[in-house]
Amino acid sequence: GIVYLLTFIDLRIGLALMLIAIGSSFEFSMGGVDNLRLEDFIVPVLFLSWLTRVVDKKDAFEPSGLKMPILLSIFISAISSLKAIAYEELTLTMAFFFFGKMVEYFIIFLIYLNNIKDEKEAKTFVFIAIMASLAVGVMGIFQYFSGSYAKITGPAGETSNILGGYVVF
Repeated sequence: GIVYLLTFIDLRIGLALMLIAIGSSFEFSMGGVDNLRLEDFIVPVLFLSWLTRVVDKKDAFEPSGLKMPILLSIFISAISSLKAIAYEELTLTMAFFFFGKMVEYFIIFLIYLNNIKDEKEAKTFVFIAIMASLAVGVMGIFQYFSGSYAKITGPAGETSNILGGYVVF
């Protein structure tokens, strides 16, 4: 609840919390849906907060040469999902969530693109991302030296590949 309130007060707080959640969130299931993460609950609030600001201030989208490739990617993904559903290679529910996850990443990109206004803010977000990455890396080092795992894993037992992805992020 507090994350939602802070995000509506200042969108940049929500963006910073998003960076931290991406690096430290574990996967969980809820209501029969697998592969949920904390950022999956932050993105809708970020999106609504951003849209509210766009409508209220009549802000235009930042120009980007990526608009058409993003729309094309979404279109191709939708067609591919429909084909997989038709051939029963994928259930409608799973296709919806895979497709939703991809659209979520594009929304995150657009929100950051349209809300970082100067170099100081960009440096702040890069700093937060580096600190989140370092925290995940330190967690992995402590895990390694504790000797309790054969392989270093991500938060709540996620794979070592996921951990590596956090650190690279």
